[in-house]
Amino acid sequence: MVAIEDGFEIEVFEKELIQSGKAEVKQEPSPVVQKETPTSFDDAELIQLCASGTIVLSAIPSTLGAVLTGKIRYHLINNSGFKIVFTIYANEKRKWRGLLSGSLENGASTQVLEIKREDLVDISLFQIQCLLFSESELPVTGSFKKEVGVLLPDLQLSNKNLKGTISFSKISTLYSEVVSEEVDLKDLFDQYTKPDSKKHITSVANKKSEENYAAHGILINEKEVDLHIEELKKDLAGLSNADMIQIQLAHFHKEMNAAMKQHFKRIVFIHGVGNGRLKQAIRDELRQYPGIAFRDAAQTKYGHGATEVIFV
Repeated sequence: MVAIEDGFEIEVFEKELIQSGKAEVKQEPSPVVQKETPTSFDDAELIQLCASGTIVLSAIPSTLGAVLTGKIRYHLINNSGFKIVFTIYANEKRKWRGLLSGSLENGASTQVLEIKREDLVDISLFQIQCLLFSESELPVTGSFKKEVGVLLPDLQLSNKNLKGTISFSKISTLYSEVVSEEVDLKDLFDQYTKPDSKKHITSVANKKSEENYAAHGILINEKEVDLHIEELKKDLAGLSNADMIQIQLAHFHKEMNAAMKQHFKRIVFIHGVGNGRLKQAIRDELRQYPGIAFRDAAQTKYGHGATEVIFV
């Protein structure tokens, strides 16, 4: 069909057409698509994520340009003074699945898993078991087992001292060699009860505190918290061990925060002996709190089933 001068169109054969020129067609530039560039990390970079004397699990975005949507790499990083032998499991659809096992020298790391965010919906927990080995001495803690929830990188966690996707890492400390220094309770008590102290208690409160301490060993600004699951929840039907641990840790954090706001001197958490999982979890959490020291509570009263926290 060919348009003629008066605007009408007529039908012609192709052989009747004569080429008079070529029309220039402007092509729009193709849109620039930002590629998701895979990144890699060496041990020296990953070690920067954890403090000296610790073993951590880290979650790192796999690609640039997809921090919140792309795949996530989980790395086990050993910055302790030990060689470790480890196994790592994932609780996937309420069943434990083995992810990786092996050994790591001090200052080394290994990738545990690379996974899409949407596939993490099926995973509720990671469990890490480790044996610690030293050629020179037997470690005080020769092994540990810890369960951690799913870690997700976040833009809010950006570490300006690191570069690339590693700066958005989120970590969970699985083990720490750092032991908080023990505090002499008598010295601490004397410090807080001096008349010229800014934190002294009123004379009436001091008298009641001393009477209460003499009778029960607990001051009015001290507390004893029983974390046995039976004390926190009446109906335990349908709760897994992991569910119970979460309930106990939630109550632990609630009591710790309240104690700090009320300027407590001391708080004792009764966790029992059991398999040691709750005790280890509590001590891992306590290492994240500033301005405290902790140790085993008096064995004459609690045996090996309680941890004493001192606010310094």
